[in-house]
Amino acid sequence: MKKIFLSAVIAMALCSYGYAQDEEEYEEEEAPAQVTKAPAYEEEEEEEEEAPVAKKEKKKAKKSSGSHGFFGISVGIDQNPFADVEGGNIPRVGDFSHLDLKLRVSDDIMLGILIGLAHSGATTTTVDGTDLPDADDAYTPILIGAQFDYFLPTPLLPTSIGADIIYASLGEVQKVSASALMIDILYSAHAELVKNLILTGKVGIGIEYLMTEDNSGEQKSETSRLDFGVKAGIALSWFII
Repeated sequence: MKKIFLSAVIAMALCSYGYAQDEEEYEEEEAPAQVTKAPAYEEEEEEEEEAPVAKKEKKKAKKSSGSHGFFGISVGIDQNPFADVEGGNIPRVGDFSHLDLKLRVSDDIMLGILIGLAHSGATTTTVDGTDLPDADDAYTPILIGAQFDYFLPTPLLPTSIGADIIYASLGEVQKVSASALMIDILYSAHAELVKNLILTGKVGIGIEYLMTEDNSGEQKSETSRLDFGVKAGIALSWFII
């Protein structure tokens, strides 16, 4: 009986010792899992908190990039090198003033619509200090065209490379009617005098294709010519919106 009782006590002691070891191993395995989960949860919370801040910063950046005006009105004067080209009584487009409607569609691109007039008075002769008209050759060409400007990443003044396509109807002078198609490639510099008020100077190459119809003789005759020259101009733009 003593042997049986002693063996039972030893067996119970071994069982309790084994059970205690199992509990310690279970706690050791469980503790790291809790430690690793906590940082992951905190990192997710930090990412969620940083996400709205990043979105706000992106929105602010978008707003600041659109600080320029969108719609503007411009008035300007363009010098035309072909006004004094020899051509007899053929009317030519002289220096002309114009009104433009501007659209700044992006930071890099601006579009425009041009409407212009170029008045040429009658030929006169001065006699005793008085100008007397020699002929009824006054005319006023009407111009309409489209403009395109691409802004360059320059460090000082904003600059752009652009093109104008303009059609001019010169009417009829001494039974000679004429029209012209002008294409200009221009380099422009823009200076903002005050907010949304911009002064622009431009210079470049001008191409003019002149088409005429002479009805002064018994038979009608049609002619055309192509001229190249240096063009320049100045404009003042006010962006309303």
